[in-house]
Amino acid sequence: MRENLLNDNNFFDAAKASSSLSKAELALQSMRDPSGAQLIAGSSQLMQDNVKREERHLSNLVEKPLRETFIWAVSSGDDATAEVLRKQHKMDERQVWRWTVEGLAQGGCWQQLEQFGRAKRSPMGHLPLIEACCRGGNRELARSFLDKVTNYEDGIRAHLILG
Repeated sequence: MRENLLNDNNFFDAAKASSSLSKAELALQSMRDPSGAQLIAGSSQLMQDNVKREERHLSNLVEKPLRETFIWAVSSGDDATAEVLRKQHKMDERQVWRWTVEGLAQGGCWQQLEQFGRAKRSPMGHLPLIEACCRGGNRELARSFLDKVTNYEDGIRAHLILG
């Protein structure tokens, strides 16, 4: 019996979660908190869209937050989904840049990551590129971005990361 309870707790019911999010959105609207209601509505929409994506791509996306969904889209090469997520959730440039770097590194798309890092002006420096390359095991690409680091403190961090 205890195993069944544990297994039931691990099962994610999208319909139940959607219902709960709808109730939370209505409660926030009645409390006159439009920003909170909008946030809940965005989460609900993401979950419903992820149910459809999960059926199409046969991957576990239903309970993933925006960050993980965006990184999944970039790492799997689904640029259209990444662009839809960016527009729907009004992501800022820094978020898109950082999560794109993480997605490309996670997917092992080293050539695309190199092109992205050289073509796009980084809104936060090149240290996140170096960190992502090292996490993915591509130290040579990380070294190639070392010359782009202009901030003294970031340069020291980059050298420490590279060993």
